[in-house]
This record gives sequence, C-alpha cells and structure tokens, in this order.
Amino acid sequence: MKRVLGLSIALLFAACGSHLKGTYSDPMGAMQYTFESGGTVYVSVMGMEQELQYEVDGQRVRIISPLGNQILMLQDDGSLQGPLGLTLTKRE
Repeated sequence: MKRVLGLSIALLFAACGSHLKGTYSDPMGAMQYTFESGGTVYVSVMGMEQELQYEVDGQRVRIISPLGNQILMLQDDGSLQGPLGLTLTKRE
C-alpha cells in the first residue's frame, strides 16, 4: 500500500512539472509552436518568430509573454487546442 501511495504521489508531482517537446502546428502550417526542454517555446506565426517561456499545469499549457499570457489546452489525443479554436498537432 505504501508503495502504491508513493508511486501515485511521484506521478502527481511529475505531471505538475511536465514539459512538452517538439513542434506543433495548425493544418495549414501558418502557426507553429516549438517546445524545448527548460521551458522555452518558439512561436512562429506567418514567418514571424518569437522566443517565449512556457509552463504546463495539468491540461493547461501557459505561454508566458510580456503582452499577456496565452493558454493552450492539451487534448487527450496529444494535440493542443490553440488560439481561435485551431487544433495544433505534433509534427513527426
């Protein structure tokens, strides 16, 4: 029982501090988010790229920007619900 409880607590803390890795984009490729370890994300919209920070809190992915934070929602299939309702899928 202690072992199961310990594993559950470890998984909970791992989920709270989890990170994304890889590039996610909309179907047309106009909007792209490249997540790197260490909390850095490169956001590219129609060729304009910006380096920002991000953090994951459960299903919420918070993009931290001086102009205001943006919240993306991590979906069960691994995609991200992006701005304007766009679905961002991971590029292979």
